[in-house]
Amino acid sequence: MECLVELEGINAWVLAGWGALILLLAAILRVGVIAYLVRHSDLQHRFLASILLLSLLWLIRYEIDFGPAFHFLGMTFVTLMLRGNLAFLAGTAAMLVLAILGRTSWMMLPWNVVLAVLLPVLITMLCINIERCANFRSFFAYIFINAFFGAALTIAVSITLGVTSCWLIGEENWSSDHGLLLTYLPLIMLPEGVINGMLVTGVMVYFPQWLGTFDQSRYK
Repeated sequence: MECLVELEGINAWVLAGWGALILLLAAILRVGVIAYLVRHSDLQHRFLASILLLSLLWLIRYEIDFGPAFHFLGMTFVTLMLRGNLAFLAGTAAMLVLAILGRTSWMMLPWNVVLAVLLPVLITMLCINIERCANFRSFFAYIFINAFFGAALTIAVSITLGVTSCWLIGEENWSSDHGLLLTYLPLIMLPEGVINGMLVTGVMVYFPQWLGTFDQSRYK
């Protein structure tokens, strides 16, 4: 989900968004994520592949005239594979690719990073912590809670906040069209969950070492 509201110029929303994004990127880079990535060549391949695949996935979208742009996220799978910090950097890089290609606004880029990258990463990490605290021993719990349920919840929150932000930033009156978009949430949540669940299941079977959040010793 992205917000493609056309702004007349730089305003408080734009400044606040760019300021927050720069601070967040600086905080992530300070913890040594890049150095860790440089030391692990296999992780570099997954990181770059994630940027490419997310960029291609997000090009397939449905744009509505008053701002919202719908597309599958795929960030739940990327977060389960790369973990939080690297997943955020990969998603941000993919969003930059879209901006360079002219498919998203530079002024709205920080808010789109929040909707399509930051929220999915945070929700997925929350699901991971809940699943670990529950101490489930079946690997089906990892797939269902983190991949399927996490992805479905992620896109529901992203769309809800995305439609709301398009309404607030665009300074339009809330219309029946805004509310109608939210009624389609169940139709979007299911395929998002299934896609991420299938990807995680396939990787877990053939390349479990690719999933940075999957501890094989915990599951039967």
